[in-house]
Amino acid sequence: MDSITALAAATLMMLANGAVLAFMRRHLPSDLQPFAYIWQAATFAIALGCMIFPFYQHIPLPLASVLANGPLLVGLAGYWHALRRFYGRPDIIKLMTIVVVVTLLGLFWFSAVQPDTRIRIMIVSATWLLFMGGSFLTLKNAMQPDTTRSHWALLSIFGLVTLFTAIRAVYYAMLDIQPGFNIIDNSSVMNLLTPMVAVVLPIIGTTAFVLLLLERMRSEAAVSQASLTDKKNLEQLSYLGHDLRAPLSTIVGYARLLSQTQTAEQASHLRAIERSASYQMELIDEMLDHAKRALQPLEIRLQPTQMKSLLENVVQHGKSLSGQQHNRFEFTAATPLPELIHSDPRRLQQILLNLISNAAKFTRKGQIRFIVSAKPGPANQTALTFVVSDTGSGISPQDQQAIFNAFEQRDERPGSVGLGLYIARTAIRNMGGELILDSAPGTGSSFSVHLPAQILSENTITLPTQVWDSSPTPKTTSALPSTPTAAVLQTLASLAANGELSEIERWIEAQNREQPTHSDFYDQVHLALQRLDFTRIELLAGIKA
Repeated sequence: MDSITALAAATLMMLANGAVLAFMRRHLPSDLQPFAYIWQAATFAIALGCMIFPFYQHIPLPLASVLANGPLLVGLAGYWHALRRFYGRPDIIKLMTIVVVVTLLGLFWFSAVQPDTRIRIMIVSATWLLFMGGSFLTLKNAMQPDTTRSHWALLSIFGLVTLFTAIRAVYYAMLDIQPGFNIIDNSSVMNLLTPMVAVVLPIIGTTAFVLLLLERMRSEAAVSQASLTDKKNLEQLSYLGHDLRAPLSTIVGYARLLSQTQTAEQASHLRAIERSASYQMELIDEMLDHAKRALQPLEIRLQPTQMKSLLENVVQHGKSLSGQQHNRFEFTAATPLPELIHSDPRRLQQILLNLISNAAKFTRKGQIRFIVSAKPGPANQTALTFVVSDTGSGISPQDQQAIFNAFEQRDERPGSVGLGLYIARTAIRNMGGELILDSAPGTGSSFSVHLPAQILSENTITLPTQVWDSSPTPKTTSALPSTPTAAVLQTLASLAANGELSEIERWIEAQNREQPTHSDFYDQVHLALQRLDFTRIELLAGIKA
């Protein structure tokens, strides 16, 4: 098969694949349709470029170079753009557009002003390598332990085509190109191979991308079904709790009644029964409170947020937390940061302090790093990244998913509620972000918070790197704060045991109004709540020692 025939066949197959994708796109969920549309448009653009190449010799060279290569470059840029959008990477469409325009200007210059076939081939090859290599790296960086087969297939396709493009560039760079050289004739093996390899991305790659979309649909459906199942289970748990509570209330009531008419020994036994039943009722109440909290969304209050004051508060707490086990704490702002964003400063501070608190808890005489960066996005948006890393014990692969579950503990330390990371991830997702863990036993852990936010001011801030080295200091005994009544503390302990974040916040506000004499105690509760330390709150309530 000659080059012209191969290009014609490739064009027909691309058009057919694009038409199939256009038909499928209408049946995709609305959140996946934009990715399919971009990929479809890119496939049609490449097909258009392939349609023009057979007429290359019948069009003036400067015009032919632009008309044939322009759609191809737009198509390859479209593939990269679709993948970046699919995996939630920042939009760089402006940069891609500049690269395409500069490439086409170069082709026109070395066709009309200073004709040079070799340079034209090198310019096009460099742009191809940029777009396909970028797509390859996007796929590679998005890999997870449960990466799908279609992801692997697409990664392999982009890798092979990128490798072929590099070999092709080297081949033509070393080739003795004579005047009148035609890149689409049958004079070389490379000319014959190029259209065949060009088929791989728009045809096989499109099939792999469609499978990728279908697997995303399947995954989202599974998550949705799991959420529905969890909700039903929680509702059943709530009903079961109410059913269990009724007979226990009767037992407690009769035990109290009988204890008033029996001997001292019998009354003692009845009080033991009453205590056991009451304790069982408390456990059931905790179960009901957890079910109630899980069925309600975590409260998020978006408002103007000063990045400088937020980070200063987090850093000051981070210094104190890291010093508890003599760790070195380092804060770095890797890029200039927006001065004012639209976010929930309370939740964001709680999330970051929880991550730093966990790092400090599992690291001794090591290093804890807190790194912040921002990447500009479209339409006054920014992509914030907060990374908290440590040199602690690390987390085994089998535990890396479980630690984000409610009431899951990383170890068997007494007094640990196991709700901090669960609430942190829930809050981040409710704010439109994601929490990612990278860890291995013996190498420490790194928690990355990726959070999109709206920029409310064009001003930026640059924060200096700050480092603290802690050293052992003698322990001192501080005076205990005055505490509210036992009944009030019992309510606080119950809220803390179930991670009732919003309820504890409201509890603090109410108690400050009703019993302001205990403000020092409420301040300590608020401080513990800022880092999602529910165990500390329970200790303050006097339940655990």
